[in-house]
Amino acid sequence: FFFQAEDGIRNYKVTGVQTCALPIFSENNKNSRAYAMRAFIHMNNEEKMDALGDLNNAIKYYSRKDKTAVSYLYKMRGDVYKESEEYELALKDYNMAIKKSKDNDFYYVERGKFFQILGDYQSALQDFDKALKIDNSKISTIGCKSLALFSLGQWDDAEILINKTLILDPTFSRGYELRACMNHFRGEHVKAIDDILNALETDLISSKIKDDFFNYADSNLNYTLNKLNAKINQNPETVTWIELRSKIYPKQLKYVNAVSDINRCIELSEQTDKDFYKSYRGELFFRLENYDAAIKDFIDLKIEDNSCYFIKAISECNERKGSFQKALEYYDSAVICEPDNIFLLAKRAMLKYRHLNDYEG
Repeated sequence: FFFQAEDGIRNYKVTGVQTCALPIFSENNKNSRAYAMRAFIHMNNEEKMDALGDLNNAIKYYSRKDKTAVSYLYKMRGDVYKESEEYELALKDYNMAIKKSKDNDFYYVERGKFFQILGDYQSALQDFDKALKIDNSKISTIGCKSLALFSLGQWDDAEILINKTLILDPTFSRGYELRACMNHFRGEHVKAIDDILNALETDLISSKIKDDFFNYADSNLNYTLNKLNAKINQNPETVTWIELRSKIYPKQLKYVNAVSDINRCIELSEQTDKDFYKSYRGELFFRLENYDAAIKDFIDLKIEDNSCYFIKAISECNERKGSFQKALEYYDSAVICEPDNIFLLAKRAMLKYRHLNDYEG
């Protein structure tokens, strides 16, 4: 059981080994390695206090013959303190990890990342430099240093490092993100769009990169559309590119084109994503004043999760198409769902006043 658990943890199959692991580990009450592995399980399950207790014991019972490096135990405990926002204790443990393994670049990088969270970019930069003196070949460390330089406003130095990193690893999405940001603020909008699209190419599901993409796309919509058209022609079944184009079209008031793209997304997607696209399609139909089509999408989604958002959307659609009594029924349901929503109460009041002659209501 012990080795099965250890093997499972090594391969990140934590849930599969948890039941057999925890009772066995509890019997090894002076085994540092066992406590460390159980702490890993607790951390994976976001059980911070349990993880902290096990790490305290792992450090307490550590001996040189154990294979688990004590530096890593301090680093793990520092992570727990960091997540609990006990930053002074976290820093003490990161310092101790370095003290126990002065020649290991990994612990300098981890402390540097911690300094970045605190906004102490100068200290972060110093740690990344120390890590690179030990091993200057790690792309991730070079990337971390470029981020610290960027945060300190040393953009030229940051860009030199980013360019070097991207030559070594063209899939380093964070490098493209940072360079896109710099180009955007320099007014080099086409370069910014190219870079953020490259970042998306390496990480198609990142919501942050998508948000940045839309910010940069506004600076040159025609260029953005041309780039997306080219990507869709090359990869006609990549949903991300089609979805992005569907959200650029409305910026040019091309709602019909957007609906066509969203229909294609629904065709290509899994069920969970289909609901997201249906919701967006309902919004597009609303803008096109095709209220019946919008209501159909919103009703389908309401049936599935009975969300107040869709009830309010159906109310609005019925009001716009002149079905005032129907609109009132849905507003009543929405008010039951959100009784303290002042905007919603005001909408229902205006409906009664303008269209139903219900002045008392």
